[in-house]
Order: sequence, then structure tokens, then C-alpha cells
Amino acid sequence: MPADAAQLCTRYDRLLARAQTYRNHCQDLADYVMPGRNTITRQGVEGEKRMQRVYDSTAIEARKLLSASMQGALTNNALRWFSLKTRNAESNDAWEVQSWLEDTEERMSLALRQSNFYAETILCYDDLATFSTAALLMEEREKPAQGIPFGGLRFRALPIQEYVIDEAADGMVDTLIRSFEMSARQLVQQFGEDKVSDAIKGMISGGRPDERVRVLHCVMPRAEGRTQYGASGMAFASCYLEAAHKRMLLESGFPEFPYAVPRWSKLAGEVWGSDSPAMIALADIKTLNQADMLTLQSGELAIRPPYAQLVDGIVGDIDLRPNGITVEEVPNALRPLETGGKFDVAQLLMENRRARIQRIFYWEQLQLTEGRTMTATEVERRWEIMRRILGPTLGRLESEFLNRVIERVFALMLRAGALLPVPDAVLEDDIDIEYEGPLAKSQKAQRVAGWEATLQQIAALAGVSPEAAVTTLDNFDLDDAARDQSQIVGLPASYLRSVQERDAVRAQRGQMQRQQQEMAMMSQVAESAGKAAPALTAVSQAASVGQQGQQAA
Repeated sequence: MPADAAQLCTRYDRLLARAQTYRNHCQDLADYVMPGRNTITRQGVEGEKRMQRVYDSTAIEARKLLSASMQGALTNNALRWFSLKTRNAESNDAWEVQSWLEDTEERMSLALRQSNFYAETILCYDDLATFSTAALLMEEREKPAQGIPFGGLRFRALPIQEYVIDEAADGMVDTLIRSFEMSARQLVQQFGEDKVSDAIKGMISGGRPDERVRVLHCVMPRAEGRTQYGASGMAFASCYLEAAHKRMLLESGFPEFPYAVPRWSKLAGEVWGSDSPAMIALADIKTLNQADMLTLQSGELAIRPPYAQLVDGIVGDIDLRPNGITVEEVPNALRPLETGGKFDVAQLLMENRRARIQRIFYWEQLQLTEGRTMTATEVERRWEIMRRILGPTLGRLESEFLNRVIERVFALMLRAGALLPVPDAVLEDDIDIEYEGPLAKSQKAQRVAGWEATLQQIAALAGVSPEAAVTTLDNFDLDDAARDQSQIVGLPASYLRSVQERDAVRAQRGQMQRQQQEMAMMSQVAESAGKAAPALTAVSQAASVGQQGQQAA
């Protein structure tokens, strides 16, 4: 059933009204924490100054450090930060499955590196740390030439003022309506002259091709679900509208939701994110900027104080220039006024506010120690502290952001033929995503530390009673522990033999050992026989001599 343009515009207006209070809050946040994006509820001019309300940059620096740290911890382009596994553990041990999964990881990682993914995700982390909500569009680039099956990936972080969202029953965002402007000429180029309204045609014919027009792009699940193949029958509808004339420009679709919309945190019953570090620290940020402004004003009064003058106490004009001369008719007829400003108190209060803001943005945990190189233990400890602090947020980011990205990239590449044919064992199973970034490894490192501590205790026991240590090891499946530890530390699948290959190597080693034992036994028998031969000869000779003596008698 075709979408109704008027109904879509009405739904956008309703979602926009619900988001208005949130946008006002975001405008306040942007003014102090992200001034470059402070055109949320007001119109800005390209290239204008946007730092008029900022007197202290502590919050801006803390936000940038947090965003960069999240980029390095979750989606570091220098590391492979995700891996794929089948849900069936036995399938993961199959060489065919392992090699296909590892090849797929390599292809997906390469596609992400060759795209603008990492340049756009840092903008999403900025939005999360500030507004608690971000949106990332994920799509395939146009193919550069005929015969090339896959054109690559393209990502775009949406400004917070450009879209509204809605949730499904499970709490995941499944509807996004984007509002943006295009020129009349661009509308005709993208959608065709027969699709645009008469007003757009009038702009073109009237010599106003660059006049801007408001356009809505609505992406939402179709009520009837996926009914057929083709753009108009896919699970998610994609509709472009002329907002002013409520005219449908293009209706198509997506097989899966093309956006990732993560939230830092969320209150029950609300759609937009809440309780981001910037939101929590906003009162301190405002107070610090106000205190800094007052301190600057007090400093100006201290440097250039006002003066008190006695009536008729000055002859001529007052000259406050360097080396200027002012003639006093009465002594002390001109004197500076003491404002009574307490700079030490102001500085103490401001330092306390700065420390509080930095603490809210996890500055102490993220800041590297200056003057010396940190040990591996110290680095691991930092990640452990960050993992505990960001635990709830990390879980939400994995489900709403990282999972959506990997699933969408996998689907795009699979449909384009950019992956190897899927093995039958994988087709019969589900694929799970595991994250290998520093924070994810820090979460898994507890298993490694626990296993190492257990081995140390058994080693200490071996010094007292070797037999007890051996019997203690019988409680553990050492093969399973070794494979688990190798996966945690990130060894490639090619380093590990499959279970079948391992058992074959052990069987061959056992056969060789049995053969060596048999050969050793035969050698011992032969050696024993060789040593016994002289004695047997002597006995035989003695017996022969005895027989001859009897015969002579």
C-alpha cells in the first residue's frame, strides 16, 4: 500500500513537537560544550563566530577527550575491534567455518577503513557525550563502473537538529524522519521534473534554481512488513516528500533499518537520550563560565580601576596615559577606588568547578600520566576502571550502535557479492558478534587473570606435593581452557588447529610412541638374546662333552 504524503507530514509535525523541549536543552548544551554545533533552535550563518557565551573551555576539552577515548576504545581503526562467531560452538571449530568467518572479518574491516566510517563516528561520539543521542546513516556508495559488484560504504552522522525519531515496542529506534533543504535545481536533478510540484517548476523557469526547499526523508517499518522483493516491498519504507506541498517525490525501501541511533542513557517512557556527561555537568559548566566572566570583569577593574575626584580638586583635564601629568589643586584629589574583589576566593571556586566537570567527563581515568611511560599493568588498570564506569553505557552502545553497524555492513556486502560464498554450516546457524576493542578485552581479561591465578596456585601446590598438583589438574579441561585463552588474547584462527586435526595429531603421536615402544622391546629382546647366546653355546658344548664321556665309558 503506497504511503500517504499528508499523513507522513502530520506524523513528522507530531514527533517534532514532542522533541521541541529536548532540542531547547540541546541548544543550551551546544552553546557551552560544542559551540560549533549551536544552531539547533536558531538560524546560523556559515563562518560566524560561535564562542560568544564561552569564557572557559574546560567542558569543551573534556568532551573532546572523552569522544576520542571512546573512538579508541570501541572502534579503533588501528585494531580489528570485532569478530564473528557462530552460535554453535562445534561449528566454530570447523576449519571451513573458521576460515570463512576470518575472511569475512578481514573484508568488512577493510571496507570500513576504506570508507569515511571513522571520520563520521567521532561526530557520533561527540553527540553522545553532549546530547546523549546520535544518528549514523549507513549505505552503499554508487558503483564507480559497470561490472563492479560493490561500490564501497558511505556513512553520514546527522546533526541533532535534522531528525526526529520513534521507537518500536522493544525500545529500539525503528523510525527516523530527516528534515533538510535542497535547491530547486537539485530536486529536479535527483527526482525528475515530473515528480516535483508546480512551485518547483516555477522556480526553475523563473530564474530561481538555487532557492532552497524543505524536504522530508521518512524511514519507517511498513505496517504489513516485507511482502515482496523490490524497493516498494521491503521491510522499511523510504519516502522523500516536499514538506511545503506535502507531495511524494519518491517511495522506495530498505531491507533493514539503515540508521544506527545510539543513546548514552535513557529514561523510561522517553525516546531521546538523557544523562549524558554534558547534561549532568551543565549547571557546573554554566556557573564556571559565569564565574570566569565575573573574574575577568574584576580583573579589568583591578588593572584599570575607577577613580574618585574631589570637586574642584583637579586643574585642567585628567591624563591617565603613561607618563601623563595631572595637576592637583588639593592633595589626593584623585585616587583609585578599591573594588574589594577577592581573586583568591574566585580562583578556588573556579578550580573546584573545573575539577567537578572533569570528573563527570572521566578526565582522571582518560588522562595519561605525564613525565613517564605507563606500564602495561597501569594501562590495563585504566581500562578496567573505565570499563566499570562505562559498563551500562557500553552495553547500550553495543546493542544500539555497534551491532547495528556490523549487521548493516554485513548485509550490504553479502547482497553485493563482496563476501565469499557462505558455508552450509553457517547457513544453518546464527552469527554472533564479539567485540575486541580495549574495553571489550578488559571485560574478558578477568577470565585470563583468573586462569593465571589458578595455575599459579597449582604450581605452588606442586612444590609441596607433585602428586596432589597432578590430581588437581584433573578437574580442568585444559584443551578448552587453552582455546578460550587464545581467543581472548586475539590469536588468529589460522594459529589454532581444528579439534579433528588436533585429535589426528595426537593419534599419530600415540601411534609413533607405540611403535617406538615396540621397537625398544624388540631391541631389548634381541640384546638379551645376544647376551644369552654364549652361555647357551657353553651349555651345549658341555652337554656334548658329557655325552661323549658316557659313550667312551
